[in-house]
Amino acid sequence: MANYEIAGIKIAFDYSQDEFFKGNIEKYQISADQIPMYHINSFISDQFDIPTIPLVLTYQTRYLYESESESVLIVYDDTFQFIKQKQTKRKDLSKIIIQLNPSYLNRIAEMEYIATGMAFFEIALHEKRLPLHASAIVYHHEAILFSAPSKTGKSTQANFWINALPEAYILNDDKPLIWVKAEKLVVSGTPWAGKTIKNDNQDVSLKTIVFLSQGIDNKINSFNKKEKLMKLLQNTYRPGNIESVDILMDLLQQIVNQVPMFGFEAKNDPSAFATIYHKLYMEESYENQK
Repeated sequence: MANYEIAGIKIAFDYSQDEFFKGNIEKYQISADQIPMYHINSFISDQFDIPTIPLVLTYQTRYLYESESESVLIVYDDTFQFIKQKQTKRKDLSKIIIQLNPSYLNRIAEMEYIATGMAFFEIALHEKRLPLHASAIVYHHEAILFSAPSKTGKSTQANFWINALPEAYILNDDKPLIWVKAEKLVVSGTPWAGKTIKNDNQDVSLKTIVFLSQGIDNKINSFNKKEKLMKLLQNTYRPGNIESVDILMDLLQQIVNQVPMFGFEAKNDPSAFATIYHKLYMEESYENQK
């Protein structure tokens, strides 16, 4: 287990599979003498203990047990023949243990990557960092986020920018964090960055959020505050407890009030880059010259 600092959050993290972490997470590593507030431990084993604390909720193949100090989630396979996953969390999230069944076989590394990412994002929201489903690029020391559901073309649009502008780079290709640092909204990279694993350990000022949809022409759409809030809610991590919901809504309100956001029906070709670049930099330059 090593110590890491991600978006200002210190965690001790132990994983079992190298595929998504080795060569990726090291840039976030800090010295062992820095005391982390949180611990995530992930391991592989098919020997599961059933919790002795009360069962409080069942949903399909998921069984949730809770006591005053911890919660335990058991996930069965579709036929209830074996347990696929067990997550044990202290109520303050200071310790999260994830046990995965080797029955995932060739997907075990991917499942660990997803499960540990969800655990970290729960901690992040607890620490007032908003995980947004987006591909975040940096250009002129500012972050531009392309947000949309999976398979909409976030990474494609981000890569149009990378290919067109040598100084642009990807901060996080799937789940950047938005938070307040030194009284301004910033975007941070994390080691959890989707299948491309493209990420950087930086905190960058947030310029804008572009909500993508696929289109036959490049078209920019304006949003009112309610529409901005709904788009953010559709593309962010949604917590299961009321305390985190309150944190989430406060963060969303800050972002809606402070950050330019718009919709973009985008063609799947480089002309989409020119449309957004003109919107963000040419129109902005013209307005400043008036």
